[in-house]
Amino acid sequence: MKKILFISALVLSLLSCGNRGGVAELKKERHIRPVEIPAVMKGSGEAVSYAAEHFWDSFFSGGGQTDTGAVLGVRNGELHGALAAYLEILLPLPLEEGRKNVRALFGNIEKKQEEDTSSRVYMRMTELVSDYLYDPNSPYRDEDLYLPFVQGMLSSPFTMENVKAGYRFEEEMGGLNERGSVAANFRFKDLKGRKLDLYGIDTEYVLLFFSNPGCRSCGEIGEKLQGSSKVADLQDAGRLKVLNVYIDEELEKWRKAASEYPSEWLSVYDYEFLIRENTVYYVRAIPSLYLLGPGKKVVLKDAPVERTLEYLNNL
Repeated sequence: MKKILFISALVLSLLSCGNRGGVAELKKERHIRPVEIPAVMKGSGEAVSYAAEHFWDSFFSGGGQTDTGAVLGVRNGELHGALAAYLEILLPLPLEEGRKNVRALFGNIEKKQEEDTSSRVYMRMTELVSDYLYDPNSPYRDEDLYLPFVQGMLSSPFTMENVKAGYRFEEEMGGLNERGSVAANFRFKDLKGRKLDLYGIDTEYVLLFFSNPGCRSCGEIGEKLQGSSKVADLQDAGRLKVLNVYIDEELEKWRKAASEYPSEWLSVYDYEFLIRENTVYYVRAIPSLYLLGPGKKVVLKDAPVERTLEYLNNL
């Protein structure tokens, strides 16, 4: 319920940011209205699902003045805020429910473009969703939610042929190690030169931390993990192992940097270089975090450290 209130407050605040010019200007703009939750659902788990399903109803229900700063009459700033609020709802949902909503969103985008072929809705919304769900720097990134969206773009007549090769690559890579699947095994060597493999790590949870020596963001994430009392407690209880993974070739630099991480961590390198060949894991950017649960099933995939720590804190 708190999340629904947050979303409603966010969208309401966006409504106050519209053009305050003359009446003629106001008529050109539209706004995304907050979802009205049926009274019988308020306070229940159904409210979140309902909010996700109906979030974009007001956006797709009509048209509006479209110019360089608006889509269907809604200003870009409001669209950004609305999409962020929408993903705040989707990310905690079960994967298949989240994907169902992503498919519905894409279908509505395509349908609206079909109704008005001069509209910018397909171009702008596909750009925006791709930026939020797929950009490595986005705090909302989620390849598993992005997968049905990129599949929709591949089959859409509104997608230009010259970009489909890139989307086919994204589809292929996005299918690796999906949430809920058993993570691919791979072999590695540790600082002592011992050959080990992922499946040989006998803990309930494994946190894969793909890092590089000299990487400032890696250091920042490392500090957040080391500063987490929950991570420390899980390690002490033997439930979690942090696997610090290096996938490149400058081994002397790696050894020096790895020695600075906690001794409780297992620092290793992919001596077969399989990961960087995109055959078992698709590490789009360094640093990257994967959380594996019981049975080495993928719990979180390339997740921001904040989302990772939030999950661990709730164990």
